[in-house]
Amino acid sequence: MILRMIEDHKSSVESACETARNILSHTDDAREKRLVSSDVDRLMTNWNAVNSTAASQLAAVEAALAASSEYHSKADPFSEWLESTEKKMAGLELSTADTAAVEQQITLLRVTHCPMSFFLVSQQFSFLD
Repeated sequence: MILRMIEDHKSSVESACETARNILSHTDDAREKRLVSSDVDRLMTNWNAVNSTAASQLAAVEAALAASSEYHSKADPFSEWLESTEKKMAGLELSTADTAAVEQQITLLRVTHCPMSFFLVSQQFSFLD
């Protein structure tokens, strides 16, 4: 949007520069020439600063979008896995009174956790990149 606004003002800046060139070519007054030249120089300095700032801001926004996209590409599969694991864990019944039931739950947890470790190792999540 900002680039479109800058582009909309480009013709105004060019028109002002053209007008200044016409004034400079048709006047003999040295003082007026200095004033017009000074005004045009300031206009162009400001115009270049606006263009430079807009370009750097656009680059920063694009970099932020790329980082966000990368984060989501890594976080979404992890979130899905975490959600499904939480559902599996919520379905487990805790029974501490019966030794056989506790051993069965330990075995079940080992089976459940084994894929988790393989998943984490295979994904190599690096959110700090």
